[in-house]
Amino acid sequence: MVAAAPRAAGLTHGFEARRSADHGTSADGLVGFVPEMLRGSAVAMPKLTRYVPALGAAIALGVGGAGATALAHGTGKGPEGQHHGWHHHHGHRYYSAWDKQWLQMSIEGDLFEIQGGHLAQQKGASQGVRDYGARLVTDHTKSLQEATALARRLGIEVPKAPSPTQQWQLQIVGTFSGAQFDAAYADLEAKDHQQDISEAEDEVQDGRNREIRTDAAQEIPVLQQHLKIAESLGGKQGEDPLS
Repeated sequence: MVAAAPRAAGLTHGFEARRSADHGTSADGLVGFVPEMLRGSAVAMPKLTRYVPALGAAIALGVGGAGATALAHGTGKGPEGQHHGWHHHHGHRYYSAWDKQWLQMSIEGDLFEIQGGHLAQQKGASQGVRDYGARLVTDHTKSLQEATALARRLGIEVPKAPSPTQQWQLQIVGTFSGAQFDAAYADLEAKDHQQDISEAEDEVQDGRNREIRTDAAQEIPVLQQHLKIAESLGGKQGEDPLS
């Protein structure tokens, strides 16, 4: 593997913050989501990710990853051995370390959204939340199939499950019931899709592989629709401390 060249700060904080949250499993290193109604009891945690609300007393969740994708600068190919950060696979397909990381996070995000959507269908108190969960399962199943096929074509390892942080998020949200579940789930999805959109836009702008950038670009409108629905259900976008 060729070492990746340093990337622009604006692109780095979205990807690396999310990945860094998954390197540990303690609450001390994780930041997460909470409905407005529960923030009064929240414990302040370090700002390792884009969003700072905590989910209940002594609970902090890491920023999740959901599906996203991307468009284009150049051909997506670089001369082998001449460009720092380029990886080569069969068929002269090139991708940067950041392309690979984004695609893998996108797949983890799809798996997260599918599991979360099933949870919402089972536990949602309102029909709106249950319908939203069904929509996420449908849309992210399609996204997962497309992203998985792309990863296999490029020889990129396909994640088999959501990230540890995402799994923890779903476990915590799943402890709520009734209106509290609906509020926590909508807030989680609003903030998660907010970050997914930002990361997809980063990949579109700064990715190197044409296919991966195109995948990201095609995902953005769907993610924006999901964000709009989450907000209509009461979810709130987070403030980006780095903006």
